[in-house]
Amino acid sequence: MQNRNYDGIKVFLLAVIAVFVGYFVFFNAGDRGLGQSGKVINTTPKEAPGGALGTSGGQSGTGTSGGCVIDACGTIKIIKTVNPNSSTSAFNFTSPTPYIGSFYLDVDSMTTIPNQKSFSLAAGASYSISETAQSGYSLNSITCIPASAVTVSLPMRKVTVNNLATGATITCTFDNVATITGVPPIGELNVVKNTLSSTGAVTHTTDPFTFSANLVPATFTLDTDNTSATPNTEIYHPATGTYTITESSNSSYGLSGLQCISLSGGSTFSYSGSTATVHYVSGDHVTCTYTNRHN
Repeated sequence: MQNRNYDGIKVFLLAVIAVFVGYFVFFNAGDRGLGQSGKVINTTPKEAPGGALGTSGGQSGTGTSGGCVIDACGTIKIIKTVNPNSSTSAFNFTSPTPYIGSFYLDVDSMTTIPNQKSFSLAAGASYSISETAQSGYSLNSITCIPASAVTVSLPMRKVTVNNLATGATITCTFDNVATITGVPPIGELNVVKNTLSSTGAVTHTTDPFTFSANLVPATFTLDTDNTSATPNTEIYHPATGTYTITESSNSSYGLSGLQCISLSGGSTFSYSGSTATVHYVSGDHVTCTYTNRHN
């Protein structure tokens, strides 16, 4: 009789222990990545969604997520413009980054191909995107905002975003011109503004920088803040001739660099202080970059 009672007590105690252990495992499974079914829960941080862009010309730009965590993403947006804008051609873009890969843009509102595309990408890395040459069109210009965050190579038809910052949005516009036999190509003379801190770091400031030129307009103002209404680039379409561009002095900044580059190699340059003299050849693509460093 005593043995039966003793066995009953043992069974009861084992049952209590089993219930307690089961309760503990069930309600603490979440801490170990388990669901109530006992299956492993995916605890990998969610990627940022590739949201859709706004419409332009009746087209919706698409968005792509580039393997970034929501609080460590930056955005690169590529926009296509063509002159004349009635073009029905699709332009191919490529990137060695798998999340970008290959994609097409056009400006025809009657097609399903968008005229712009946005990519959410992991911050802290660099990315390059190139436009493939298109028969019947020349690449007229590549304009990026903010310009200081991007290296543009018009001859290589490529932009390289350097060390994409968290929360940053880099917008690059590739502008093409239809080429017609017997008609001179449309050229450009671009004046670009960059600024640096006193330690040499790239900055984005609303401080205005005033320029004068023997072109129309004869005066203009630039800054390096991509959120302001003031641009960081002035674009001219001049005829063959000699042009001077001068930056006015700024009490808070000193001119630390002035360089002009010719795409065709036909235009030539000379410099004196903050003045660039451009001997421009029609149809060339020239970019003069003024870099100022804070005192």
